[in-house]
Formats: sequence, C-alpha cells, structure tokens
Amino acid sequence: MTVSQTPFSSPLRSIYLPLACAMSLWLPSAGHAQLLGGNPVNPLDRSAIAAKADPSPFENNPNAVQSAQMQPSLATPFIVLQRIPEPKNRNAIPADIYKAIADKKLDLAQSLIAKELTANPRNVQLRFLSSRIQLEEGQIDAAQKTLLELTQQFPELPEPYNNLAAIYAHKGQLEEAKEYLELALKVQPSFPTALENLGDVYTRLAARAYGRAVQLDKRQVDSRRKMKLAEDILK
Repeated sequence: MTVSQTPFSSPLRSIYLPLACAMSLWLPSAGHAQLLGGNPVNPLDRSAIAAKADPSPFENNPNAVQSAQMQPSLATPFIVLQRIPEPKNRNAIPADIYKAIADKKLDLAQSLIAKELTANPRNVQLRFLSSRIQLEEGQIDAAQKTLLELTQQFPELPEPYNNLAAIYAHKGQLEEAKEYLELALKVQPSFPTALENLGDVYTRLAARAYGRAVQLDKRQVDSRRKMKLAEDILK
C-alpha cells in the first residue's frame, strides 16, 4: 500500500496544506493535492478549506474504500497543499499505519511510523506522511521541522519545498513561501501545483503592495482598484 492510498482528503484546489491559500501537500501518488491559502493568516479553520476540494486519492482506484478521510486543518486563504507523486525510492505504507489513519487514531499512526523509521530512517514516504499527520493535528512547527529535514536529505524532491511554502504562507511569510516555491520549480520546472501556488503568492504580494500604496496616499485610485482585483483573484 502506498501513500497515495492512505485515507487522506485535502479540500483545497488541487494540492494541500490546510491553509486557505492554495498550496500543496505531498502524498506519493500519480495525482497532486494542493496546500496553501490566501488573505491574512487566520486561525486553524477547516471550513475555510472546504471550497477548494482536491481530487480524492482514491479517485483512480474505485476498489478502495473511502472511509475516515482526514480533512486539512490549516487555513491560510490562498495557497494550496499538495499530494505528491511517488518519490523515486518507493516505500510501501504498512497496512497497520494505514488502518490507524483510517480509524483516525493519529497518535497510534505516529507511534507506528516512528517504529518503522527506527528500522528504516530513510523511508521518505513515511516521513512525509508523518509531516501530514503533524499538520492535521495542528503541530505546524513540528511539520515544518520534518519537511526541512526532508529538503536537506532529499533535495531532489519538489513536494516538501511546496509544503514548506504552504506553511510559510500560513504564517504570513510570503517572501519565504516564494523562495521555497522557486526551489520546488528549480527541481521540477513542470510542477503545476508549485506554479499555481507561486502565482498566488505573487498575487498576494501585489495586493499587499497596492494596499500599502493606498495607505500612504488615499488618492491612489488605481492602486485601490488593482488591490481589489488581486484580492478577487484569491477568493
């Protein structure tokens, strides 16, 4: 069983980080799921993500049972978290870990993952899955640390960069989010999720700049109009 078959669901456009932006989170599969969101950083809010549903990881596997799907738990209104394609060194997700996630026993799943990683610390799928669970439980800093370690040890994988960007966007650190998306695209220039997320980040940065111009000079009618256009794009 691969990560693509785990019972996760990411209600964002087509990638993941329970952020309301539009960035993506990684689950090794042929499909993608986004993770970042837009607008000012909001507290964790599942409802903010519902409008941007990702394709279910089961959609290409009609025989899979779609039960106990985990919902994203970060809300950053404009970037998408991504389900990533399987990395080069494909590792199976043990059935007991899959079952624990399906049963929503996330602490048990993390415990089982930790045990597996003791024997095989370079199992990139399990480590990425661990970061996904950390995000689901609101452990943003822990997920960030896990993803940073993945980028250092597996720099050839674009998806951890994408999800890190989602986390930084969630924190309102758009310049850092932009840098990680650019790294993801340097590794894989044809990464649609990262491209869309980067466009959303640029749009958010533009909205901020126009807003600042309006603050400094209320007569900036064009800046106000452009700010509204940028904000409308991110809705």
